[in-house]
Amino acid sequence: MSVSHASRRYRPLEVKLPEAYREALNRVATEVAPDVSPELRKALLLFFFHRFLAGEVPVQRVQEAHLQARSAFPEARGSARCRVSLKVSARVYEQFQSLQQRVGLNKTEILKAVVYAALVHTVQSPDALVMRELQALSFALDC
Repeated sequence: MSVSHASRRYRPLEVKLPEAYREALNRVATEVAPDVSPELRKALLLFFFHRFLAGEVPVQRVQEAHLQARSAFPEARGSARCRVSLKVSARVYEQFQSLQQRVGLNKTEILKAVVYAALVHTVQSPDALVMRELQALSFALDC
């Protein structure tokens, strides 16, 4: 497979999130597994991201998660930001663009909602089924 062919199969999905979201993602990762790695953080983010893309989370709940995230993590101009970069397949990228159109949010707002949803389902109101799935995912990454 040529490099140019392979590069068309994957698309970068990059955003800059306020530092509070990285801290929240670290809290989620720590709740799932004591040894937090960049791979685990990305896997957790992708796990919840997939739930949004798969339609498991209705449009209204995606929008609500975004509004709740804005309330939970108020932003000040000039606050520290961290770069989140995911390489996703072209199919996932297209699904993401479709989600953007359906919910009327940009990619940064969607990823903020994803991080907030992860925080809710693991730290604030842990969902036992989700936690088991995430712990299995963490175990698989350790192998």
